[in-house]
Amino acid sequence: MAFAIDGLVSGLQTSEMVDALVNVHAIPQTLLKQKISAGESKVSALQSLNSSIASLATLAQKTASPKSLALFTATSSLDKVAATAGPTARAGSISLTVEATATRHLAVTAPATAWSGTELTIKVGTGTPTTVTAASTSLDDVVKAVNSSNTGVTASKVAAGTDPDTDETLYRLQFTAAETGAAHVFTVTSGGTDVFAEPGGAVVTQGQDASVLLYAGTAAQTQLKSATNTFTGVLDGVDITLAAGAAKDTVAEIVVEPDTKSRTNLAKDLVGSLNGIFSTINAKTAVTGSGDSTRAGILSGDSTVRAAKDLIYTEASRPVEGRSLSEIGISVTRHGTLEFDADKFAAALARDPDFAGRALAEMSTRVQSAAETVSDKYDGILTGKITGQEKLIDGWEVQVEKWDSRLATRRSQLERIYAQLEVTLGRMQSQGDWMTAQTTALNASKK
Repeated sequence: MAFAIDGLVSGLQTSEMVDALVNVHAIPQTLLKQKISAGESKVSALQSLNSSIASLATLAQKTASPKSLALFTATSSLDKVAATAGPTARAGSISLTVEATATRHLAVTAPATAWSGTELTIKVGTGTPTTVTAASTSLDDVVKAVNSSNTGVTASKVAAGTDPDTDETLYRLQFTAAETGAAHVFTVTSGGTDVFAEPGGAVVTQGQDASVLLYAGTAAQTQLKSATNTFTGVLDGVDITLAAGAAKDTVAEIVVEPDTKSRTNLAKDLVGSLNGIFSTINAKTAVTGSGDSTRAGILSGDSTVRAAKDLIYTEASRPVEGRSLSEIGISVTRHGTLEFDADKFAAALARDPDFAGRALAEMSTRVQSAAETVSDKYDGILTGKITGQEKLIDGWEVQVEKWDSRLATRRSQLERIYAQLEVTLGRMQSQGDWMTAQTTALNASKK
């Protein structure tokens, strides 16, 4: 940028005059910048709306899924017996009688100050015996060797008083199965001797399977066993778990029934998501006020947004199998939104669960299709609108850059013009001063 000193000869504020003239020339660029700002705000609003509609498509797909609609809940009459219904559960009930809970095999050795030798043999269930060799006869070394052996048995050292003759501290070695069940019962021998059968040794807890009876006391009585406390598939898709302390011979009534609450929440969430989108579109396309106070929403007049709403609204509200969705508690309002009646939906599930499920699934499938048509990341109609708007903004930004060049050129021209004006005025002033001096000299010579 050229260095200039305002009007040395003319006294004019030439810098201000140049700025003012450049600003006049920059009006088209200013208008372009305003269009860019407004366009970016519109793109942001469109992107937010598109993201919400894409989320609606995902939610509708989940709601339409057979697994989501086939929701069941399982309850038990006993606190110590829990029932869990999975995706494949069906309505039904059964009684079971608790026989035993699964336990972990646990045994201890006689009190000692050291191990007799450095080797011991561990056999779990019907598996192959494993010989474990300790670094020494120290009980700590034996514990370390057992716990490093990966036999499915762990060991720990437990205080057992003192030796009355030597006053040395005594310890037992406690061996515990890694898992519950009869298959994990183990033996430990040293020198061929069962260490738990020696005086002072003992099996503290016998490892056993959990067991329950179905149809107890009838010709159909059936015993079920589990190495854990969980019995899978007692009913279709239903697992039953015994808690520690479940009393022998207690009877649990297991009931599996439709999970009305979860199904209702599915429908409620879908309608809520739809209404959120409708409300957003209504707010951003609304024109409020009148006269000079009229305010238009950022998406007002956008036919693509209106078409998107109309498509989704139509698919969400039209009948299923010739029957109105109001039968399952989903109705339209005069504000262009939907209304959900949870009690009416629950009543429809109780009255005609098949139709209620089909109606919600059909509505959800249609909403998913409409939402994907609008928001698909490749060819969604709203996605295309966003892409087109971004291209417009890119074009305007190119024009703004070109205007920067034009305005810089115009500023240089104006600065040269005013600089030349100062030069010309300076010459004229010099000529005037010379003529004044000549006239003064001539008048003086005549005296």
